[in-house]
Amino acid sequence: VAPHYLKIALVLALHCGMRRGEVCGLKWSNVDFKTGFIRLMADQTKEGKPKSIPMPPAVRKILKETPPTLHQNHVVLHMGKPVFVGTFTYALKTSCKKAGIPYGMKNEDGLRLHDLRAFWKSGATKAGLDPAIRSKILGHALTGMDAYYLRFTDDDLRAAMDRYTAWLEGELQKAYQSAYQVQAISS
Repeated sequence: VAPHYLKIALVLALHCGMRRGEVCGLKWSNVDFKTGFIRLMADQTKEGKPKSIPMPPAVRKILKETPPTLHQNHVVLHMGKPVFVGTFTYALKTSCKKAGIPYGMKNEDGLRLHDLRAFWKSGATKAGLDPAIRSKILGHALTGMDAYYLRFTDDDLRAAMDRYTAWLEGELQKAYQSAYQVQAISS
């Protein structure tokens, strides 16, 4: 039930752990299909440092389904214009209502876009990703001597994202099977 621009945001948050502001600021010049990375510049991240995020298959798919426009370099557009942070809030609230999903912090189990980023970090932990590589992908600062000594290559990041993606696909498969069983029982 979500509009396409919100679907992009949901996929990027769930599969890559991207922040809402990073999604809003994402430009086609940041998307490198050849190497399979989204490469954000320092001015596009909260921490003010460049970030490289491997693109899992679901991200590649939705970005391939999103045609670039002639007059806008931004990826996420609503009515031909870049989407602002508040636009996501309204769209998510409306989409949750249509889907029967609780929305927001004031509702028990209410969904916020940021929850998908938190889900990514929790899922990456459950998938066994090293804390430092989780932080690197999310853009969290490394602490202590890790900040000086740890260097991750694109291959390291890609392998970590592949591991998270395999875990996520397993979780989604379990959720679909569970939903199907509930639907079959109630029919």
